[in-house]
Amino acid sequence: MAYPQTTLRLGLAVAGSVLLFTEGTALQTRVGCEADSTLLSYVLADRSTRLPLPGARVTAGWQAGHQRTISVTTDSLGRARLCVPAQRRVTIAAAYQQHAAVPITLTTTGRTSAHTVLIDVPGVYVRGRVLDQQTGAPIGQVGVRLTGTTINALTDREGRFVFGRLPIGEYQLRADHIGYSSNSATLRPLRDDLDALIWLAPEAIPLQPIVVTAFSRRLEHVGFYDRQKRGVGTFISRKQIETMSVHNASDLLRSVPSLRLIPQPRRANNQVRGTRGNCRFAYIVDGARTLTDFEMDNIAAYAIEGIELYNGQAEVPAAFRGHAPSDGGSVGVCGVIAIWTRNSR
Repeated sequence: MAYPQTTLRLGLAVAGSVLLFTEGTALQTRVGCEADSTLLSYVLADRSTRLPLPGARVTAGWQAGHQRTISVTTDSLGRARLCVPAQRRVTIAAAYQQHAAVPITLTTTGRTSAHTVLIDVPGVYVRGRVLDQQTGAPIGQVGVRLTGTTINALTDREGRFVFGRLPIGEYQLRADHIGYSSNSATLRPLRDDLDALIWLAPEAIPLQPIVVTAFSRRLEHVGFYDRQKRGVGTFISRKQIETMSVHNASDLLRSVPSLRLIPQPRRANNQVRGTRGNCRFAYIVDGARTLTDFEMDNIAAYAIEGIELYNGQAEVPAAFRGHAPSDGGSVGVCGVIAIWTRNSR
C-alpha cells in the first residue's frame, strides 16, 4: 500500500504499532453523518505485509456532557468509517484479535479525514503442496492464492508453494490450474505454522478436502519428522505439549509404558528410569550429549519444542548412536531421550 508523499502529514510510532495519519481529499459521500460532524475513514492493516485486517474493532470516544463512544468493525478490506462531532477531542482505539494499538487523541475539524493504522500482528509460516487427485503426482504451475488479498504463488515442479509469513486471521485459500478443477478451503492461521495439502482433479469429480496441518520449522530442521516416519520410538511435539497441563517436563512422559517416574520430594521433581531394573536414559539436548547427572526436569516444560524417546539401543537411530554409550555402568542404559528446545522465530 503506497502513500503519496504529498499527503503524509504525521507518522507516530507507539509501543509496537505504527499509526500513519494521512489527510485525503474530501469524500463525496457522508452517509449517516450530520452536517456538523466529521467523517473519520480508517484502514487497518498488518504492519509487515500491509494485508488488510477484516473484523478489527475501531472505537471513538469523546465527552458530550457525559462520555460517548461508538464502535465499528472493519470490512473485508480492513475499512471502517465513524461519524463523530466536529471540534471535539476524540480518542481513537483500534484492536485486531487480542492485539491493540495504543489509543490516540485528535481534535476533529469538521472535514473528512482518512487514517491508516498499521498494527504489528503475529504471523505464521504457511506452505503447501498440490497433488493430482487420481495419480497423486505433484502439479506444477498451479496458481495458489488467498482470495481478497495480494498473497499468491505458483507451485514448482514438485507441486510446492510458500506464502511465507501470514498474519493470524481467517482467509480463503484457492488453487487454480487450467487443466484441473479448482479447489478452495478456509485457512485459519492462529499460532502454529501451517502445511496445506491440496488435491486437484483433472475433471469435475468430487475432491478430497484441502488438508491443513500444523508443523514446527524447528523440528523439521533437526529431522524430527523424518525420524518419526520410521515408526520407531515415541515422539511428542509442541502441539501435544500444549494440550498437557504439567508441572515438570518429566510429566510429559507419564503415559509412556517403557519408563517410570521416581518422585524426588526434596527437589519437587522426578527421575526418569526404565521399567527394567534401575536403568537410566542417555539425554541429548539440542543435538548435544548432556552430563551424567542431567535429569529431564532440569528443563522447563514450556521451553520444549519436541521430545524423541528410544527404548533400548536397537531403537536408537544413527543420528544419536554416537551420543549413546554402549555400556551403562552399574545401572545400565535404557535408551535415549532427545529433547529439542524452543527457539525464537
